[in-house]
Amino acid sequence: MIHNGPTIKSSLGANASALAAEIDLQIYRLYDLSYDEVLLVDPAFAMTREEYEAAAPVPRGVRSSRECLT
Repeated sequence: MIHNGPTIKSSLGANASALAAEIDLQIYRLYDLSYDEVLLVDPAFAMTREEYEAAAPVPRGVRSSRECLT
């Protein structure tokens, strides 16, 4: 029998939270949001301005929302 104790559940929860945060970051970068714009839509955003600005940009070949407008 597999034991799904608190340790496994908390580990899964932490992994899901980290994955959700990474997805949010990629979406913010895809839409080319500034740090201040991110704080407007996500006041609980955990990264500092420096961390956000140093984060990886949108992968090559993927157009940001601002590029699509031109």
